[in-house]
Amino acid sequence: MKNLLLIFWLVFSTGLKAQNSYFTIGSSEDKVLQVQGQPSSIMRTGNYSTFMYGSSSVSFTNKIVDGYSNRGNLKIRVGSNASNTSVANKKTAKKTTKPAKKINNEVKWIYFTFLSSSTRYDFSDNISGMPRIKENEYSKLYSISSYTYEMQKNLEFCLTKNYKEFYGNSVTLIPHIYDDRDLALMMWNNEKGGMARVSSCYYLMQYGVTEH
Repeated sequence: MKNLLLIFWLVFSTGLKAQNSYFTIGSSEDKVLQVQGQPSSIMRTGNYSTFMYGSSSVSFTNKIVDGYSNRGNLKIRVGSNASNTSVANKKTAKKTTKPAKKINNEVKWIYFTFLSSSTRYDFSDNISGMPRIKENEYSKLYSISSYTYEMQKNLEFCLTKNYKEFYGNSVTLIPHIYDDRDLALMMWNNEKGGMARVSSCYYLMQYGVTEH
């Protein structure tokens, strides 16, 4: 009986340790800090916050993880993970006699929250007749067919440039990145505020960036 209890405890504690070794979409800020440690920098604006871990980032809404940009150092488990991809690549390499060119087929779904550098007002008709402070804006939903961090930064550059040309103000973009289209669409539809009126980045379509 004692041996059975010992085995049960070992299995339970091992599973608990494994669960505490990563965070996921929907985890709390405290969970990310527990798993990932203190970030190199933190940016907070209203209900939004972003933890930077080197060149990687984790974004939160109301202190809950809703997106990330992983440069290889985040302990996150969402959809397919890097370890599975690595194993698949090794199996493929054994079957081929010639070294195959590495192609990134990873699709990411992404949109951005726009945090303007200046307070903007909504002058549309309302009950009081007074202008209201405009809420944060957000971008269209994009897919990047062969996701890389460089492609994300190219998209950010285009949107930031267009925003400044349209509004005359600089802006900070908070990325929200997802592996799953349905989850990305649900979160995008739940975004509060209005869609930013910036021109499209059509030239990025040739690199696999598509608006939705």
